[in-house]
Amino acid sequence: MRARFRPRRRTASRREPGVRARAVQHEKIEQTHGELLLAPYASRLYRFGTRRSARCKKCHAKLICKACDQPAVDFGARQTPGPADVLAFLRAPKYGTGGPRGVWWEAKSEDAVKGKARGQSEEQAQFQKECAEVGWDYVLGTVTDLVGYLIAGGWLRRQDVPWYRLPPEAATIPPPQE
Repeated sequence: MRARFRPRRRTASRREPGVRARAVQHEKIEQTHGELLLAPYASRLYRFGTRRSARCKKCHAKLICKACDQPAVDFGARQTPGPADVLAFLRAPKYGTGGPRGVWWEAKSEDAVKGKARGQSEEQAQFQKECAEVGWDYVLGTVTDLVGYLIAGGWLRRQDVPWYRLPPEAATIPPPQE
């Protein structure tokens, strides 16, 4: 009888026995959800940074290189430090005034938003400051923050958004400046 393969369970970190792991929403998943949200309202979406699969440094074989017998190395996101993750050119809002707009969105996971400086690097904070100086819209945060921006700008209505994605009343983002 052949033994069945059972994949190992992955854990984020070591923890004490009996303590359950907490669910984590990763930033790339949050970014994908935001891109799906923006797609109907945008004439064009640009995603900055891509993930590359792990490959051998010498022969570029995936996973484990048979010639070198070396484990593959993850090449990471390959993104320039500073610019936001997504640039969307939004059509004129259906429920608001104003014309088409461009918005930069720096996707952050819920954990990063709760952390120090809202999970921003120094380069990202500088990029946000430069966007404000030239009058470009910039949203930093989760899909919920992006929903708040779209509601404030007139692309979405509050009643069309699920309750778990509505931003708190006090945290609504001001409408885009004309």
